[in-house]
Amino acid sequence: MTLKFLNSAYGSQKIDSNNIITLAAKEKTDFFVGYNENTNEIERRRNAPFLFQDITGNFVATVKVSVDFKYTYDSGVLMVMDNENLWSKLCFEETDFGTLAIVSVVTERFSDDANGVNIENNFVYLKAVRVGNNLSFHYSLDGKLYNMVRFFNMPFAETIHVGLVTQSPYGKGTTATFEDFSIENITVSNIRQGQ
Repeated sequence: MTLKFLNSAYGSQKIDSNNIITLAAKEKTDFFVGYNENTNEIERRRNAPFLFQDITGNFVATVKVSVDFKYTYDSGVLMVMDNENLWSKLCFEETDFGTLAIVSVVTERFSDDANGVNIENNFVYLKAVRVGNNLSFHYSLDGKLYNMVRFFNMPFAETIHVGLVTQSPYGKGTTATFEDFSIENITVSNIRQGQ
């Protein structure tokens, strides 16, 4: 797997001999586009460290994620990106409700933000599936039984970036560890089930 690294000025990456990936993010790092609640001005953050591979066509991407949670919105992320205005991410995140949760964000010029199920583990498995311009996000506690988080459509190009992000939007930085990262160029028969 040939990986590229975006936003190296805002973090670092390390891959050990067992292919365990560690991504460290500096403070105020994120991918998010929205309106400032106080000023109503558009704020764009696209500076979180992103380690990715270019993938053409349909795929299934999976990874096991653990995060050194320190601050609200710290997360380890599985991300799919066409360009800086068209991307989506599936996060294992510390929420503003004081929980660890599966959170998804879809950005088509502006970002939404959807909290999902709370997680009691200190790790989780994440999965992203593409079939044409349909995508689905899934999570698992054991890497075997996956539950769907979200199904949506994106006007992606044939080739996009698929990879890993660590972010600390309001904190002073954090680190996430990614294990068993894989991307398969396959077409699933049931995208909602992810298989």
